[in-house]
Formats: sequence, C-alpha cells, structure tokens
Amino acid sequence: MIKLRDLLLAFVIIVNNVNGAKMKNSMTRGAFAGRLCLPFLLPLATYADDETLLESDVERLQKGFDGLTDLLKHWNEKTTECFFSGDGKVCVRNSREVRDYLGFTSKDTPLFDVTSAMKKAASLVKQYDQETYLEAVETWQEALSYADSSTRAAFIKDVTIFDLSDEKMVEVSLKQSKGYIEMARFALLEILRILQSVRS
Repeated sequence: MIKLRDLLLAFVIIVNNVNGAKMKNSMTRGAFAGRLCLPFLLPLATYADDETLLESDVERLQKGFDGLTDLLKHWNEKTTECFFSGDGKVCVRNSREVRDYLGFTSKDTPLFDVTSAMKKAASLVKQYDQETYLEAVETWQEALSYADSSTRAAFIKDVTIFDLSDEKMVEVSLKQSKGYIEMARFALLEILRILQSVRS
C-alpha cells in the first residue's frame, strides 16, 4: 500500500523538478527518492495519561498549524526583506521569518521541539489510529528536516551586505522550502485530527 508520506515526498520532488530546482545541501535526487523506502522508527514515549499536558500540546500544535497556514498564505510577503541604501529601497528574498514559524529560532515559538510532544502523545492514540498517526509524525519529521536544510540555504544574516549574485540560489531554496512546509502542514493537520479525537 502506498503511504501518504511517500505520495507527499514524491509530490515535492516533482514540484522541484518542474521548477528546475536542484537539490543542494542535502542528497542527490536518486538518494532522496531512495529514502522513500527506508523504515523510520518512532520510539513510543509514555504520556503518563496526563490529559492536562495533552491539552496544552494540542493547543500548541494548533497555534503552529495556524502559523504555517498564515505563512503559506502570505509567502511572498513573509520571505521578502527590504532596506534602504544609497540606491534607494532594496528588497531581497530571505527565509529568516520562515525559520521563526518552523520553530528553529526560539523556544518561545509554538513549533519549537514539537516533535517530542508528538511522540509522547502516541501512547494515548487509539489503536486503530496508531499506524496513521505514526506515519503522519514520520512525515512531519522528514518534511521539517528538509525544510531546515533548504531554509538554511536561503537564510541571509544581513540583507544590507547581501551579494545579489546569490539571489537565484535563494529563490530555488525558497521554492524547495515551500514544498516541504506544505508537506509538513498536511502531516500536522492529520496529527491534530487524531489527537483531538483522543480528547473527545
């Protein structure tokens, strides 16, 4: 049976190929596709039946999901930084704000280290939802990992000294990032659906 994760990963590969994007700072396309068949084990941590903690984490996941939805809806705005120089207003693409939304920059963001909470919650998921839940967490982890690599490649620490000759590389990396974030958001939606059913 073809898994959701495999379909989403294949979709991202196709989108990147159509856009002419080259896989940078990660693996070759062949190795990337080969990972689709690799098993990915998720340790089942215990939640100690702490419903209060579950409630708190579901709220955090929902905030993270809403944030990713907002990010994708306003993608061009969120990935553009402008400043003024001797030549007037200059705007460049940057992944700085994207990394904030993904929880890579601060522990105060909703998605910071959220994978740990997902794994803990697995012990409370109903048996018939276990396989779907673990697959969604696996998809989330993989998409987040790829998004981390691609947003690093598109990150500009100081836009005022940015070499415009690197602009094309940043554009390619941002296109890759968007595909991975769409994939992560879809997985997060499935995770939320299952965890909310545990609460009901």
